[in-house]
Amino acid sequence: MDFSSYQNVFRALAIIYTKIKNRVEIDNVKGIINMIDLKLETVNFFNNSGNIEVCIYNQYLNIKRKTNDIEVFNGYKEKCAELRNRIRIEVRRRIKRKAFILEEFSNFDILKEYAGKHRKFILKYLFNKQELNNMRENLIKNLDSSYKTYIKYHGRINYVAWLNINRDNIFDYSIVREVLKKNISSPKTLESAVTIVRRELKSMSNSSIGCFDMIDGIRRCIKNYKFNFSDISENKRIEETVQMREYYIEDKRYISEEELDCIEYIEDVF
Repeated sequence: MDFSSYQNVFRALAIIYTKIKNRVEIDNVKGIINMIDLKLETVNFFNNSGNIEVCIYNQYLNIKRKTNDIEVFNGYKEKCAELRNRIRIEVRRRIKRKAFILEEFSNFDILKEYAGKHRKFILKYLFNKQELNNMRENLIKNLDSSYKTYIKYHGRINYVAWLNINRDNIFDYSIVREVLKKNISSPKTLESAVTIVRRELKSMSNSSIGCFDMIDGIRRCIKNYKFNFSDISENKRIEETVQMREYYIEDKRYISEEELDCIEYIEDVF
């Protein structure tokens, strides 16, 4: 599956994020697509100030675009065989803290300071298990109502037509199966209906097979990931780079070490 195939996963996360944030508007999650092939490339989650708090993007495509040397890129693919299927999730939060000099920064464990906090953030606002379960129950309830309404007006069910009517609200096959089990008493009829439904869902471009299982798998991966807090060599490498270069901002004005210390922005990646 390519990145765009996880559309329902991203939509479910967007609904959870919007609900927990108590936003009246539903415009705080945006997707970026390629207008030629209409493939989804990036999903951005914005806070009330219009800043991106979480960014989910196609890591394979991102690295490919940033790597000019094809041999280097091929090396990346050999080193990481699953790169084409990788999804990158970045948590971006503004922070406020007392400024420190570069020498102090070299001994500051950024990962230990912020990784746990940002893990809690993403588990609360995107991968919230309770909200995911509530969402699933509501989807089952609405789809069950749609099934009964279709039968009422048409006398019998046409599964293909019914699924396409509700395709924007079918996030996962398990939802449809629950509705079928509620409304079909005959095991043989149920088996036939399940076969038709699974075949039709597989043909839908938004891929409704296993959406909730995927989300739960990602949630468990984030929750159980073990950070290595012992290595702060990356800080020292940054310090050496800072000492060797002059820093400029967009208007080309020179940034002194004191100003550099006061930059209050950090990006954590999971």
